[in-house]
Amino acid sequence: MAMKTLFIVGAGGLGKEVVDIVQSSSEAAEYALAFIDDTIAPGTIVHGIEVVGARAFLRAVDPEQSAVCVAIGSPAVRRDLIGEIEGWGLPLPAIVDASALIRPSVVLGPGVIVGARAFLSTQSVIGAHAVINPGVLLGHDVVIGPYAVIGGGAMLSGGAKVGEGALIGAGASVLLNTSVGDWATVGMGAAVYAAVENGVTVLGNPARALPVVRKKGEGAGTAPGTATNAAPAVP
Repeated sequence: MAMKTLFIVGAGGLGKEVVDIVQSSSEAAEYALAFIDDTIAPGTIVHGIEVVGARAFLRAVDPEQSAVCVAIGSPAVRRDLIGEIEGWGLPLPAIVDASALIRPSVVLGPGVIVGARAFLSTQSVIGAHAVINPGVLLGHDVVIGPYAVIGGGAMLSGGAKVGEGALIGAGASVLLNTSVGDWATVGMGAAVYAAVENGVTVLGNPARALPVVRKKGEGAGTAPGTATNAAPAVP
């Protein structure tokens, strides 16, 4: 069988981690590797891999002989790039580090990235194109939405739910059966004890929403600088 090319979109930190994952895996002999990056000149070598062009380069590749991994850590940018690449008919396989411990009942969606020494427990579900960074611990029955990014060392207790495009910072923790909404952000090291609403950013321990600063004349019923959905204090 002819070797396929895995095009890694994004030659930054996550892209270099993907190189290491693939090169240390049983699939190392299956793929030749190349970077795609809109900001780096073609021919540049990054982490031993050549940048072959910007993402428009992918329009001309053969889907039968190619695959793509989007190695971008911004959930919104991931979503947009993946949508574009899917429109070109290119496959986006899951990329999983050989050292990750994944229970047999776990469901991995297409295009997910799972980093070194992550632990995914019983009946967890990882949505399409989510990123599970190194050292993440997911308890039983955790659900991670599509395009969500879970930072290194984060810990999500059993039954926690993370919405589409949410970003969980490195070292953050989410309480048992607690939800983080779509496109919400949990800051690095934060401890989430109560539900986080869609689009809200929370920080600290206990995690509290960032203040909402309103311009003159905007909104009604909420004082300027007041968070509308701060998590309650934990005794």
